[in-house]
Amino acid sequence: MAKIHKIVCYIVDANNDFETAQENIDYINSRLKFGGNIDPVEMETESFVWDDDLAINKCGCTKEEYEKYFKKER
Repeated sequence: MAKIHKIVCYIVDANNDFETAQENIDYINSRLKFGGNIDPVEMETESFVWDDDLAINKCGCTKEEYEKYFKKER
């Protein structure tokens, strides 16, 4: 029996390798070793100045920390 998994995640592009979220998804899909693919339902992209000390650069970061980058008042 087939399964579908819903995974909500944030992908931080610290090196600015991808111009858009879709480019990032395309890159991931091109490297999947199984017969599935990732089809995002919603995508947003925001630019910001990277710093190694940011909370989003640490394991276990909360959803709230990521969401700060999608609010216009920073």
